[in-house]
Amino acid sequence: MNIKQVAVTAFVASMVCAADAYPCKTARSVSNVDMVREADAIVRVSAENYTIAPKSPISSTGFDVESDSRIRFKVLEVVHGKVPADLILPGVLVDMDDFNDQIPPYNLVRPAGRRGSCFASSYRSGGQFLLMLKKRGDGEFSVDWYALAPVNEQLHSVNDPWLVWVRKQVKAPSNKSAVPAASRPVARVMRSVRFAGAEGSGQQTPIAILHRELPRVPGRVARSASEFHALAPVVCRSWAKGAWKLSATA
Repeated sequence: MNIKQVAVTAFVASMVCAADAYPCKTARSVSNVDMVREADAIVRVSAENYTIAPKSPISSTGFDVESDSRIRFKVLEVVHGKVPADLILPGVLVDMDDFNDQIPPYNLVRPAGRRGSCFASSYRSGGQFLLMLKKRGDGEFSVDWYALAPVNEQLHSVNDPWLVWVRKQVKAPSNKSAVPAASRPVARVMRSVRFAGAEGSGQQTPIAILHRELPRVPGRVARSASEFHALAPVVCRSWAKGAWKLSATA
């Protein structure tokens, strides 16, 4: 095996892991297309008032979230699905904005959701938000269903670029796969194998496995950074737990 090639591959993979080094980690790569498609309802709302207030004072940022407090949201626009005129959801009201610092369309939750909880639970009092809702088993709606995804972003206006993109996405014909065409060969390789915890010595490292498997994909290997990004959840998780081996799946 060419040690230089392995070293380069390891360096690229480590950079991908570093880029995703948030306190909250998830094995699922965030896809805004998948999120919109899988949401049971999508609504533009305003954060009105508490129906159940927090039991103790909270900070202005809402970081110390009370899980049992509930907020009433007034539905201003239904982008997709059916919802009541008012929604009651967990969260805290704050007096600070928390706009997403990424470029829309977002593939990452706003800053309040990157601090370890995987979800943003604070809402600017009177502010408008775009909620991606999922129905729970009890029939109630929730935004806490897609970790690190932009499921409850604060909006600047009714023509916020994020809201405009979501509206168009809802009306667009659904695709069978949200994976970019350039990354589909790599995605097929990853779907056909699984990583299992290795016991004992003599097992291949994740980098050695990738070095062996990726050249079998038609075309150039890792022709773009997005291909390595697609593998990041697997690579980072395997490094964190030690040596891993490759095994076939049905």
